[in-house]
Amino acid sequence: MQRKISLFILVLAVSLMLTGTTAYAGAKIQINDEASIDLGFMVNAQLQSTQADLDGDGKFDSQNNFGLRRARITLRGKVNEMAGLFYSTEIGSTTGGSGFDIRMLEAYIDLKFNKWLTVMAGEVYAPGSRQNLTSTGKLMCIDRPGLAAKSLTWGTTAKYGFYGSNYSDSVIGIDPPVASCDAGGLFTGSGELAEDFHLKYYFGIFDGIQVAGKDNFRIAGRVQFNIWDPEPGFWNASTYLGEKETISIGLGYDTQSAIAIDSVTGKSVDYSMLSCDLFTELFVGETDTFTAELGYQTLDLGDAGALQSKSASTGTLTALSTNSAKQASGSGMYLQTGYLFGTTWQPWLGFEQWESDAESGKGSYDAYRLGVTYYIKGHNANIKAGYEQFNSDAKIGTSQEDSVGTFVVGAQLFY
Repeated sequence: MQRKISLFILVLAVSLMLTGTTAYAGAKIQINDEASIDLGFMVNAQLQSTQADLDGDGKFDSQNNFGLRRARITLRGKVNEMAGLFYSTEIGSTTGGSGFDIRMLEAYIDLKFNKWLTVMAGEVYAPGSRQNLTSTGKLMCIDRPGLAAKSLTWGTTAKYGFYGSNYSDSVIGIDPPVASCDAGGLFTGSGELAEDFHLKYYFGIFDGIQVAGKDNFRIAGRVQFNIWDPEPGFWNASTYLGEKETISIGLGYDTQSAIAIDSVTGKSVDYSMLSCDLFTELFVGETDTFTAELGYQTLDLGDAGALQSKSASTGTLTALSTNSAKQASGSGMYLQTGYLFGTTWQPWLGFEQWESDAESGKGSYDAYRLGVTYYIKGHNANIKAGYEQFNSDAKIGTSQEDSVGTFVVGAQLFY
């Protein structure tokens, strides 16, 4: 079914490009005075040079790959000023690596009552942290900090290699039905509280993870305050390329009861994630811009050991992973900063650290990133190159190694 829907979008794309009445280079078609259809796309192609144990001897070898980091087609439909819908697909490699598959990423109904209240229902991003609500097409340091995946939406793991690989020691077997999004309803809105002081909020109720033989809702929310320029709309950016001067502070909370069973105690395991962040983008002189973002995050899984799922029909218990939940839970921080020279060159730096609850040090790490972006046309077209050094507090998995170096160069087209 997803393939058929995606095929329809591709056919629609060609139709839009060939229709003489479309607006803005064929990306939009106006159905009537109120209704319209917008087509968007994003392609992120990369060359990655990293390290992995390719021959099973416990030592890391050089691994070089060309690939599509992301390839997406989006469709936004508007019935009138109040009602609309959004649908997006993700194109990725198949399990066997022999080709590509297309899967649904987002799909929701969008009802905008006023600037303070928009209701979104369907497959939506859960508002756990600023990074979970930062547009993929408007990232600064090639990709997100690895701890952004500590959200239940991404399985509470951590990532390295510019968000390209799971850190195996933090994987505890939580597997969301749809990666990145969750099925549910979300309320959001933003506006001015006073001159140069703005508020944006999110509150959502979602299905979450249902593997503990129980059916509890996941609840996630976030509040954000901005001084000077606001950051309206659903998505934030990790750099506005000199289009805004703002300081923001945000606080998020994400929780669900009984996401799994503790194999040691037999009790249900609860999940909660707390995040806070500070973001600023400031003008420097007549042409330059300074950007910085600092975030802190905690993940609580109730001091559980290895997790199990429980069949709702038979009560059968199945191990999710041999890793203890303590290896995923803990606390950490990230910092990323960049300096934009005019509108073209932006060198950037990133750092993050995570301390797991495991006494062995498994799951704990730090990572350093540095790179530069050349903007051809802002976020719509650019080239990025960067290096990441990932260091684990313990040997990674069953290997004899505790660090991974990754170099990435890639190009992005986004509309």
